Amino acid sequence: MSVSPCIVAVPERISHVDRMLRKLPDVPVYWDHDHAGPVAGMCGAIAKALGQHTTHVLILEDDIHVCDDFLAGVEAAIAAKPQSPISYCWLGRESREQPPGTFIRDPGWWGTQAYSLPAVVAMNFLDWVRSPSGLRQVKAVIHSQPGYHAVNEARWLQASDVWLRFGLEIMDIPLIHTLPSLVQHGEPTRTTLGREIAGDEAEIRIAPWFIGENVSALTVDW
Repeated sequence: MSVSPCIVAVPERISHVDRMLRKLPDVPVYWDHDHAGPVAGMCGAIAKALGQHTTHVLILEDDIHVCDDFLAGVEAAIAAKPQSPISYCWLGRESREQPPGTFIRDPGWWGTQAYSLPAVVAMNFLDWVRSPSGLRQVKAVIHSQPGYHAVNEARWLQASDVWLRFGLEIMDIPLIHTLPSLVQHGEPTRTTLGREIAGDEAEIRIAPWFIGENVSALTVDW
């Protein structure tokens, strides 16, 4: 098993990337210099990671905080669930009684800021995103969600986590989340697109079950 990580970043967040690289010094960065948008950035990072001829890719957004021994913890989680797409940053609010080292499937809207994909899933996902049917299918799923409003459709279609979350569901390979989260969302008040967020919306973009920035991922037995 091999894991190829990649940070997806925009130039305006270079200070965030510098901070991440201090903790993850050997992780490559995919820079969205053309501001093609979060979905294109996600695809570029996945393609770059796949170029390393790996069994799994690990995609990290540029505004996260990771726990100690994060990459080793990711490898341990993948070893436990090698065929599954795994999220390391669960934003769900529900109370969970499961012990540390649990994987959960969340049927709600929650996306993720850090996730791994088996290489074959990553390749199929890229093909799906780039296909005409991908856009049709993700629109249909968005329209079916409780709370859907046409005013928000364009914003949701620009959100990479929406494409990831629903794309994997459509492909029948659902995303599972680690408990505890090994990643915290580092800038919940601003999106990659620069949209300001406040109040309740900012609050729900924080992972409540984060293990802690100075806690080792190796303390969790998957």
